[in-house]
Order: sequence, then structure tokens, then C-alpha cells
Amino acid sequence: MPVYFSLVRDPVEKMASRFYYKRVTLRPGAMTPPGYQTSPSPPHATLEDCLLAASEECTFITGHHYDLTIPYFCGHQEYCRELNNGAALRVAQQHVEEWYPVVGVLEEINTTLLVLQHHLPQYFAGVTDLYYNELMAPHHNKNRQRPKTPTKVEAAIRKNLSLEYDFYNFMKQRLAIQYQQLQKT
Repeated sequence: MPVYFSLVRDPVEKMASRFYYKRVTLRPGAMTPPGYQTSPSPPHATLEDCLLAASEECTFITGHHYDLTIPYFCGHQEYCRELNNGAALRVAQQHVEEWYPVVGVLEEINTTLLVLQHHLPQYFAGVTDLYYNELMAPHHNKNRQRPKTPTKVEAAIRKNLSLEYDFYNFMKQRLAIQYQQLQKT
């Protein structure tokens, strides 16, 4: 029987990260393949500009299809990709409960690692030591030019991603319960 594991991220942070990642040029000195051509610059430089222009890239409309977290856990049915579809949320939650012993949360990485180490020791034994002693070096893939998302922009996106947040909070709560149970043992 396979063991499923996944890691989720705050929906606005995930969206902002994707948005700005598309706009980053290659690292200075990075090797580029022969014949590589950069893509044309996307039309909006900031997330705020994108939202004000009501661009499809950053305006999430209920019922439209998006590549977000709920569809990943829900499945391949058409309704799974529809934004703010309650049935998709319920199926995604059911799949998490049935198939995923642990779903980590990036913003709770320390808790995630402790829970993984306990629930899936065959894969994650010693992961906390590895993380703290060897992996906390500077992030080479960090976008240092990414601006902070303004509060009003974050609130607008958060409102449009309401069920994504319900799902995210469901997984955060589930992880917190798993962590609390560890503390009792």
C-alpha cells in the first residue's frame, strides 16, 4: 500500500510566490542552455497592479478552473478544479483523512518535521536533526526582489480563495492535533 505525503502553503503566499517567480530573471552567472530565450515579460510587475487590472492571473472567480490546492487533493473530476466548490472541498478533506497520514504545512515547518518523524519514521527518521544541522543554510532559490504583499491585496485575494483557506485551515488544525498527540506520548 503506498504512503502519501504532501506539504501545503498559505494560499496567498503560494499565489504571490508563483506570481513573482514568473517575473524573476535567471540568477546572474547561471548556466543557460544553448538557444534558450527568455519569455516576454508578463504585463503586470506587481500583484497589486495585476489585481487592479482584474487580470485572470490574479483574479480568482468562483466556478472558474484553477490549479490550486483543493484540486490536487480532490481528484480529476471536473468539479474538483472549480474554485470555491463545496463538494470539491469535502472530497479533498475526505481524501486527506483516508490517504495522507501527514500533510505538512510550510508555515509550520518545525511542527511538520516532528510529526513526520513520528508518523513516518521509515522515511523521516532523524529529519529534524538534518534540518537544523545541515539544511538551514541560505536559500539559493529565494526571490530577494519580491515585494511584500499589501494588506488590502492580500485581503482581496483571501476573500476570493475562501474555500482554499477553509481547506488550508483544516490541514493546519489536523497537523496541530497530531502534534498535540505527540506531546502526550
